[in-house]
Amino acid sequence: MRAGIGSILLIMAAANAAQAAPGGAMQACGAQAARYENGQGFTLSVIRSGEVRIVNPLRPLTPEVTQVLEVAIGGKRATAYGPDFTSLRRGGSPAAMQGSLGGPITWETTLPPLPATLGIVAEDGAPLADLSFKLCETPPALAPEPQVAKKNGKTQKASGEGGKKAQTKEAQGKKAPAKPEKTPQGFTIPQGAVSE
Repeated sequence: MRAGIGSILLIMAAANAAQAAPGGAMQACGAQAARYENGQGFTLSVIRSGEVRIVNPLRPLTPEVTQVLEVAIGGKRATAYGPDFTSLRRGGSPAAMQGSLGGPITWETTLPPLPATLGIVAEDGAPLADLSFKLCETPPALAPEPQVAKKNGKTQKASGEGGKKAQTKEAQGKKAPAKPEKTPQGFTIPQGAVSE
């Protein structure tokens, strides 16, 4: 009788341990990157993890939390985001994701424990890939993320020729000449309607 109760307690303890680590959580890689593969040659490295919290004024006690992973795929920086790690969607650069998600990404200092499998889904929720953890590795060398400058409340990228022209004119302390206002095409003002 005691042997039966002991085995039941062991089974219950094992079930509680499995519930404490859903999805087969692994050890955190810390300052290293976590490498995931799908077994068909596709690999990605998770560089850092964070979240975006959006507080809905109509429901202030339940903020909307979106998990964000910064990843390196083929030497390029990208993101994967979603409500949890089983239904991640593909995203652009971290700066672009902050704009599209509507809030700043709060990055963690080191990688937290990640699940053994990451699920990538399409916009309609159909599964695209399941990526399995392989190993912790040194973070891949990537180009720095382009800086985004705000001017007059509008977001502008500082890269490219337009950004360089704006930067040089600001550095010289000159303002760009104001363009004269044009009347819309197809709209003509009758002669003599405007006095000079």
